[in-house]
Amino acid sequence: MASIKSKIMYIKIIHFLVFFNVSAAVYADLGNEYLGDFEYKDWYLEGFYNGTTKQTNCVASSVDSKGASSLNINWFSDALNHEAIYINYQESEARHEPLIIGGMNLLLQFDNGVTVAAQSREEHRDQGVFINIYPDQDIIPLLAKSNLLSLIEPDMGVITTLSLSGFTATYRKIVELCGAPIARLTQTDHGATVIPEDVYGILREFYGTNGPGTEPVIQFQDFSCDNSNDALATVHYLDDPDGPRLDTFLVTKQNGELVYDNYSFSADKKNAYSLCSLANARASFITPLSKAEIKNLTGLDRVCGNGVKIEDGLCDSVYIFWSEKPLRNRNLVLYQRN
Repeated sequence: MASIKSKIMYIKIIHFLVFFNVSAAVYADLGNEYLGDFEYKDWYLEGFYNGTTKQTNCVASSVDSKGASSLNINWFSDALNHEAIYINYQESEARHEPLIIGGMNLLLQFDNGVTVAAQSREEHRDQGVFINIYPDQDIIPLLAKSNLLSLIEPDMGVITTLSLSGFTATYRKIVELCGAPIARLTQTDHGATVIPEDVYGILREFYGTNGPGTEPVIQFQDFSCDNSNDALATVHYLDDPDGPRLDTFLVTKQNGELVYDNYSFSADKKNAYSLCSLANARASFITPLSKAEIKNLTGLDRVCGNGVKIEDGLCDSVYIFWSEKPLRNRNLVLYQRN
């Protein structure tokens, strides 16, 4: 584990990104009060108060054993209660090209088995590489429940692992200094983000090792109202003996387990829910409906209003909604004409 001295040196690198490397003394000259630094096991925290803007800022970090990456949490107690949660990855370019660059899809894997999708954004590339990596969902409850967090690039595997020992005490100090909501530590994780690998696994299971023969279109958005990204996959399947069809898959996670349901649409006009044409058929997410609107439309409770629209440019659109409580062993409880 890095010493307090080494952590202080590293946190100044972080200040280069966030505060342009302004020292505590200069902060005081600019009307800022240094609230001190605190160490809780493997976590280090600094706090500042800006007398001009009346804003309090907390910066917390957990640094890996090589000093190559850190998990940063910034909390600004301004009018917006602005918060930035990201992995800061640092790597020298002296010997090789960096492992992580901006614009990569990555994974954050906790030691309790939960995996969260994330994206990298290149912040600084001069004396080395400094990359900020942002998760697709709120990870504070997961940080509080776990001991380790691994940063993974799907093709390269684990890039680095960070200790979460001391996170809860650190976050409580952020609550005290900067007004972060204590309830975040105990919020229930109702779902988890679906990642592309989850969807491709389901498609392989559904179509077999040869796949559907056409490239699926995969979109990510919350359609099950669990505040986590789910997936909508559409496939133009051409090898059915009964004729081509459009297959739709809605994939979510419940209690850490993948759950999905699907519908297939043909161009048979005798079917009330068929499409008039498959050539331009596509699926997209709709503007979410309120609880009252979805109740009025479906007559059902516990149906998410984050629906999906299937359209072909000729027939009226078909709509699909997801039910928290399956009906007749299906999670997709309604698809109807406009």
